[in-house]
Amino acid sequence: MKLTWEYDEFVYDWDDVGGNDGMFWTLWGTLILLYSSLPDSDIKNNKLPIVFVLLPTIAWGTLSLLALGDTVLAGKFEPNIFTIFALLHAALLPPGLLLLLSLWKSS
Repeated sequence: MKLTWEYDEFVYDWDDVGGNDGMFWTLWGTLILLYSSLPDSDIKNNKLPIVFVLLPTIAWGTLSLLALGDTVLAGKFEPNIFTIFALLHAALLPPGLLLLLSLWKSS
């Protein structure tokens, strides 16, 4: 028996910023906010998983900030789905950097 299903572009197209890719990284980035509310003892015990959560979020935040800056400087800024996710990723960049800095200083 072979299981088949229709190809759903919204679910399976990971190149689409406005599809699940954007949602995945946005939800992934919210883990920063959850980790930042942990007591210090829990953070010290779980440094490696926290760093793995932070690095992709910081990378996407940096890329989003650069893309937004380039768009604004080129005078082509217009609100669309990319802008919404880019703003969300850029907003998660400062908390991610602060948490990574606090982890680095505590080690």
